[in-house]
Amino acid sequence: MFLAHADADPGVFYLHDAEKNKTVELFQNRPWINPEQMARMEPVTIKARDGLALHGYVTRPPGKGARALDRVVRSIGDDGGGCGRPVHRPPPAT
Repeated sequence: MFLAHADADPGVFYLHDAEKNKTVELFQNRPWINPEQMARMEPVTIKARDGLALHGYVTRPPGKGARALDRVVRSIGDDGGGCGRPVHRPPPAT
């Protein structure tokens, strides 16, 4: 069993039968959420004062664009708080 999901889509659970090489959809995760109404995560890189590249994500309210908005910063790291890395990862550069 596995979950296929995206930044704005809670996803769908599937069951894969390796012997038959067949995958079937089991159920949607949080079917009441409409992915088209959800905000997208955009990867960003910010240069710190010491020159180190800081990688992160920006999530803006749908339809708001790049204008100035209130900010919430969530630090992710090995701080023992159980946060870990965000699940969303940008596609590899081609």
